Amino acid sequence: GRWYDRVGPRTPMLISTVVMVGGLTIAFFWREVTALVVLSVVVGTFHNVFHIGQSQLVGRYGRPEERARNFSLSSLANSAATFLGPVIAGFLIAGIGAPATVMLDALQIIRFGISGSLGTFF
Repeated sequence: GRWYDRVGPRTPMLISTVVMVGGLTIAFFWREVTALVVLSVVVGTFHNVFHIGQSQLVGRYGRPEERARNFSLSSLANSAATFLGPVIAGFLIAGIGAPATVMLDALQIIRFGISGSLGTFF
């Protein structure tokens, strides 16, 4: 949190994005169960680092009277992603295989990581 306060959300969010994508490429090249453990630790840790910046941006976005609504919508979006992500990933793994699914996930992290760190949504 102090790092975010000192440098702002952009740099930590971009670093988190790069590290999460790097963690996902581990599973693409190292196809053993041990890779999933490493992937889980790396991606999970830096997802939490990214989430700090996301929360900071949500707090800054809009007028003060809209803040509660913005945090509610952000929480709902995170909850929906937590539920739907594994379901969609399961179908993708069954359909196109685990390595291709991991690369699609990495592309989405790049997309949302860059847009989130820039404060834009695309």
